[in-house]
Amino acid sequence: MIEAEACINKMESDEVPLSESLALYKRGLELINFCDLELKEAQKEITRLDNALPKESSDLRNKKS
Repeated sequence: MIEAEACINKMESDEVPLSESLALYKRGLELINFCDLELKEAQKEITRLDNALPKESSDLRNKKS
């Protein structure tokens, strides 16, 4: 996220040539895609772990929510 913020800050500074702005934009898209994949993998792992719980544990957790 820090790198993405740095890209945004550079692009907003108006001191960056167009070619560099395009490269920063491209890098930002790469970072977004990477973060999206990581989030999806984490969600899959959470689902896998939830499904591995015994039914009783799942019922107790749902009552606390």
